[in-house]
Amino acid sequence: ALEALRSGDPAGATMMRQAADLGYAPAQYRLAKAYERGEGVGKNLSEARRWTERAAKAGNRKAMHDLAVYFAEGEGGRQDYVSAVEWFRKAADYGLSDSQYNLGVLYEQGLGVSQDEGEALYWFEVAGRNGDQDAERRAREISASAPPSIVTAAMRRADVYKPRPLDPQVNGEPRKGSAVSASN
Repeated sequence: ALEALRSGDPAGATMMRQAADLGYAPAQYRLAKAYERGEGVGKNLSEARRWTERAAKAGNRKAMHDLAVYFAEGEGGRQDYVSAVEWFRKAADYGLSDSQYNLGVLYEQGLGVSQDEGEALYWFEVAGRNGDQDAERRAREISASAPPSIVTAAMRRADVYKPRPLDPQVNGEPRKGSAVSASN
């Protein structure tokens, strides 16, 4: 179904839609990406956002991040920074560094939340430790100018951060010992 969808074959979209309608979150997310890109279906950002939301609510962390982006940018529906923060936080709690970085930006700028230098530093630090070099740089910049008490508190929180465990089936990841995976 995935190859048929990528090649523009309508049968691929039909098969993906059937799996998505049955509540299979990886299919919902993949269908959302198809609508976003116009692969096998007409490009439609409101449909992409709708399917992204269904996959996010089912627990797909990439969909959580993408839904937050839709809310932050106002694509496919209304702009809502409060909802963007909510969905970035959910994906960040599952260890997605892009969402962790974006939370840092929203706290730094006060979009959807009260501006909070300590919270921005915390999320940049967590994302930096998760491999995001830009987040690491931003954490260093904030640490250099913030009051020591804020820096110490953020670093202590970052030291104990642990991502929530993912449900592999909902996130299209193979179970341990399995060689099969849904790709995006």
